Amino acid sequence: MDDADSWMELAEVEFDLGDFAQSQRAVGKVAKLDPSNPEPWKLLARVYLSQDMFKESIDASEEAVARGSDSPWTFNNLGYAYLVLGKSDDAIREL
Repeated sequence: MDDADSWMELAEVEFDLGDFAQSQRAVGKVAKLDPSNPEPWKLLARVYLSQDMFKESIDASEEAVARGSDSPWTFNNLGYAYLVLGKSDDAIREL
């Protein structure tokens, strides 16, 4: 399968099923097939948040923003991860 949209749909289904490893694998395919797309990075941030991997979630959220994401959920997830890590000033900036 060489279609970024199909891989993205698979990544979302795997995430919804709680199979974070498979979701992350599919997200990696999307990122390679469509490097400027912020959507896989937004989902990757959620995958990491779901596993309490807050630093990684911040990195993924920042990649989504760098690729043009202006979704409120991106900033919400970013702020939440900063808050959990005790970085209140950064959390306030993002929220």
